Amino acid sequence: MQKAAKKRREAQLRALAQRRLADMERHSLELHRREVSRQRWQDQEARKVMGDRAVNLPTAPTKVKADAPQRATGNDVLTALNRLLANKPTGSG
Repeated sequence: MQKAAKKRREAQLRALAQRRLADMERHSLELHRREVSRQRWQDQEARKVMGDRAVNLPTAPTKVKADAPQRATGNDVLTALNRLLANKPTGSG
């Protein structure tokens, strides 16, 4: 093989390798774009479902069962914490 033919063949192989790398990069970017698009679509569908659930919720308050525990207010919680702290042994902590 002559020197000129060798150089020409190497240049062809380099061009082919660069084209292949460019195709792989383009394909990778396309896959990424599709994945981002799919994720956005899924998020949008999830928001729609959550919005539909919010719309379907009853607007009137439901009756509380007689055996259900009452909710503690902030004042009740503070009072309970103060009692716990007052009963705390002085040697700990």
